[in-house]
Amino acid sequence: MGEIVTAAWFPAYVKARHHPGKGRLIRALLRLFDGRRLPSVYGPQMTVRARDATNRFALLGTLAEDYRDVHDQIMAMGAGECFVDIGANLGLFTMVASRHLGPDGRVIAFEPNQKTFADLAGNLAANGCTNVVTLCAGVSSSTARVAFDPGPAGHSGIAHISESGSSAIMVLGSEQVADLIRNVAGGRRITIKIDVEGHENQVIEALMPLLGDPQVVKMIVEVDPDNLAQHGTTRETLFARLADKGLTPSINDPSRRHYNEVFVRR
Repeated sequence: MGEIVTAAWFPAYVKARHHPGKGRLIRALLRLFDGRRLPSVYGPQMTVRARDATNRFALLGTLAEDYRDVHDQIMAMGAGECFVDIGANLGLFTMVASRHLGPDGRVIAFEPNQKTFADLAGNLAANGCTNVVTLCAGVSSSTARVAFDPGPAGHSGIAHISESGSSAIMVLGSEQVADLIRNVAGGRRITIKIDVEGHENQVIEALMPLLGDPQVVKMIVEVDPDNLAQHGTTRETLFARLADKGLTPSINDPSRRHYNEVFVRR
């Protein structure tokens, strides 16, 4: 399990021109290498979980827009900065940031699902990511143990905090999170990515003691009004809270129902 396969041909083939039967062949390759590692089209080696849609998205770049915009924001960071990945899942963006920021950079990854966290940790080790601090925990308005819905077996990326969840996770509130990020980041510039399936406003509440600091220069936040509504909040509330801390949306398109907004300090 978890064996690394030297397979530079795999991302090259994924990105090559389409031909009849290509999709079927890629699915067959993923089944063949299930439990072993292949390189993602974004670079890092990842354990293949052929039945998990999120794993396939990360390996194949299937959700090109959702993935490319986060990737591009990370690649725009300077060497030696700090990236905070809240909702890290299997660690794709954590690993991209780890490599891009270099040995003087720092990455903090929060992933509360124990099964997913195990793959995250394994991927980081396989890619030699020694500048990453990982926490098997979520972030919310206060520190607590909360109900969690791990989602269907075939889509780890839609796991979320839910009162009707069948399992439980630990979440950290502002009393822990802000100090942790400050301590790991030191004086580095900080970019924060939040993708927590509608719980984004509660995460922002936990981060409020930190967000006024000038070193927090950018936030990449998934915005989905339907998901936010399930957690009792709105897009407008999210934008207003960040505006109070000097973070301004650079896209700000209310017609988009699901996208990653990039907030920058003006």
